[in-house]
Formats: sequence, C-alpha cells, structure tokens
Amino acid sequence: ETLEETLPVQQVTVTRTMLPPRLRIQLVDRQAVARATRRTPKGEEAGYVDAEGNWIAMPEGRGVRLGKGDLRLRVVGWRERHRPALAKLLDNLDRIGADLSEIRFDPDGSMRLQTTRLGDVHLGAADDRLERQVKVVEHLSTNLPAQLRGQRPRLIDLTDPDQPELVMAKPAASSADGKPLRTENTRSSAEAVD
Repeated sequence: ETLEETLPVQQVTVTRTMLPPRLRIQLVDRQAVARATRRTPKGEEAGYVDAEGNWIAMPEGRGVRLGKGDLRLRVVGWRERHRPALAKLLDNLDRIGADLSEIRFDPDGSMRLQTTRLGDVHLGAADDRLERQVKVVEHLSTNLPAQLRGQRPRLIDLTDPDQPELVMAKPAASSADGKPLRTENTRSSAEAVD
C-alpha cells in the first residue's frame, strides 16, 4: 500500500538526497469541502468529502483541513461509484449557485440537488448529460420564466435537460374562515438553455 491510500492525504512527495543521506517526505492534506454520509454494513457513517469527491472518514477528518466556509454543503448517500459525478458537481459549485445545500445520491443511483432558490432538482442517473444539467441549473437559478418569478418550484426534473419540468405548489385555496382547503401541484415546462 502507498501512503496516499492509507493516510487522509491528497499528495505525497518523496525526495532523496545522497549527501547527506536523507529521505524527505512531504504530505499535502486533503481539504474537506462538504460534510457527507454513506451507508455501510454497520449503518450510516458520517464523514467528509474533498473537492475530488473522495471520502474522508470522520476519525481521519480530525486531522484534515476544512475548506473555506463552514461546510454547509452536505453529500448524502456517498459511494465510490458516484465519485466522478460528485467531483464534477463540486467543481461546478460556482455555476450551480451558492444556495446549494445538499447533493443526494439515491440507492437507485439517481442524483438530486437541494437549493434554496430552486428547491429539489432531480438530475437522474449520473451520465454524459451532467454538464448540460449543470448548465440548465445555472440558467434557471438566474432566469426563471417570467410567470414563475417570486415562486419557488417544489421540484425541477432535469432527467432530460433539454425538456426541464417544473412542479410548482399552487397557493392553497382558502375557505371563508381563511383556512387552507388543499394544496395542488402544477407542472410546467421551462425553456431549455442552448
């Protein structure tokens, strides 16, 4: 095993000098960018992830450098197979928006984002559409269609990023005494980004 595999480090550099005989080892700690959870045979485990989507276990996390900010972002359902997609999402945080609070991987492999402005954003399975989906999330974060401004979507389905679907919660109808009668959902297609 190498030091990079056994220690919570991002990089190991080994330098050897002949005179005087020395071996210098430099370690670069991983920098946690989000809190994370994953399922294990023993139950749910808490930890961190770095910018490349690597898992950092909590005991190791005690010696890990925490990223900028207070680690508000959560990654739920981390698995090694999701690492490339997670790394791509983390690399695009500035495009997705500062209000991103959660990246969730469901047991079936589908991904969801939770944002303050857009609500629940379903991305579906991690595949070659992810870059396009990020672009649509970026666009919708700043340019919701005019009839939807001031409303927060309940759900945005971006499994097909060329035909995003928005599910809006209709304002509840009120009875004569002002109590809500029921809440309905409406579906609307948003314009796709070129």
